[in-house]
Amino acid sequence: MSLTKVSFSMINGAPVNVLDYGAKGNGAIDDTAAFAAALATGKSVYIPQGTYKVAPVSTPVSGTEPNRTSAWVLTSGQTIYGDGVTSVLLWGSATVQCFFKATTATNIALRDLKFDGGYSSIIVYPDTDGSVDGVVVSDCYFSNMLIDVIGGNQLALNSDSKYSKNILVQNCITSGPAVHSILFTNCYNAQALGNRFNNVTGGYCIDASQGSRNVVLADNVAQTCKYFCKVESSDTTSIDPTKFASHEVIIANNTALSVDTYGIFVNSAADHIVIESNIMVGFFNYGIFLDQVSNYTHNGSISIADNVLSAASTSTTAIGILDSLASGTLPHVFTGNVIDRVDTGIKISRKNAVITGGSISASGSAILLNVPSILDGVCITGVKIAAATGINCNGTGQPVKRITVNACDINFTSTAIYSQSSIYQSIFNNNTLNSSAPTVGGIVLETPINCSLQNNTINMNTSTLNSITTATATTDCIFVGNISNRAFNINAPSAGVINSGNIVNAAYVA
Repeated sequence: MSLTKVSFSMINGAPVNVLDYGAKGNGAIDDTAAFAAALATGKSVYIPQGTYKVAPVSTPVSGTEPNRTSAWVLTSGQTIYGDGVTSVLLWGSATVQCFFKATTATNIALRDLKFDGGYSSIIVYPDTDGSVDGVVVSDCYFSNMLIDVIGGNQLALNSDSKYSKNILVQNCITSGPAVHSILFTNCYNAQALGNRFNNVTGGYCIDASQGSRNVVLADNVAQTCKYFCKVESSDTTSIDPTKFASHEVIIANNTALSVDTYGIFVNSAADHIVIESNIMVGFFNYGIFLDQVSNYTHNGSISIADNVLSAASTSTTAIGILDSLASGTLPHVFTGNVIDRVDTGIKISRKNAVITGGSISASGSAILLNVPSILDGVCITGVKIAAATGINCNGTGQPVKRITVNACDINFTSTAIYSQSSIYQSIFNNNTLNSSAPTVGGIVLETPINCSLQNNTINMNTSTLNSITTATATTDCIFVGNISNRAFNINAPSAGVINSGNIVNAAYVA
């Protein structure tokens, strides 16, 4: 995704200069009155180089967070702009508030400014649904703030929250906000593009939540953060779920280095979510986390593709992708992801998933299928794996159905493919399984019924373990065309079992 710098046109007449209204810009004298006078013209305001000490509102408005909702109110068409990092708005009061606010306005912008201190550069706080349409924050610098940009109206989530539209934060740089950097709430058509985040250790670099939809988070870079981004709908029965569900989100081409907890968190209605070509490095918990939220219905259409997820070297429990979003009818699709330095590569706690391509290096299970009810309908194809256990079908005592593992390359130290529960109608074909020191065996299945194991190559350096083991009764399964250097242990085969054309005395190839 390429970025196009936003162009600005002054649609409300020639701009005014704050110096013409008495501002000094020396960082010592209070320039609040001069700014108020310039903004009251309703025209765009130019802020030349200097440090302008301001504190816009003396009396907070009513509300549960009055400091956040008090600010200078911008009118339609106003652009507040300066000369970049040398045009500094310095908060000049111990009571932090926002600098600017939009309640009923279209086409407003902040650009080429530095904000130092205060609650936020701007809060978008619509009076009615859609009363704020078109806010751009571009090429700005933020330091010592609580939240850099607040795009949307959401204090405590409630029925009074109104949506805004078309909020863009682009090419901005932040350092160390106390909480979040960019916060979109109940916002339609929100975008965060090409921003740079440094030391966001108190919250999220980008939080798109509570009814945000048609969201694009792309080409951003974070260095040292607690979390990179979140898309969320609150779990509550006190509001209208159709209004406060977040969905239709693209998270693409972002890079986050030294992520303390997790990189990308989706806890929402989860319709039309695309997470693609991101780099998340140094996380301790999760690279990508899909969680379940109650009271929302959704189809579950999620695509996670071509991401690079590398856990912190000191983490012993990290998971590359955790999919706990159990509801939704459509399969989740995971394609071409590269995951390493994790305990578990991909953990899926739902039916219906497709995992294709990419590579996983894990100290535990590369792919853990762990569903509290029946495990049904997971297709794994063409994945390159290095792990203790390659594919772990942990049905937690429930049946495992319709699992396909095809054309995977699995290097393992314990087991390549393992089913802990009765397994039905599953296919394990055309895989290459290698181990220089296995502790359990190649393919180990519990009570297989109507399963196919064909054309696998199983290469293990052991004199005692079996390449294929069925733990109990084996019913109507096919074992054909496999090549192995170890024997099979097919327990209690039924008359319908086909076991032919296999080679079980091949030489081990180091």
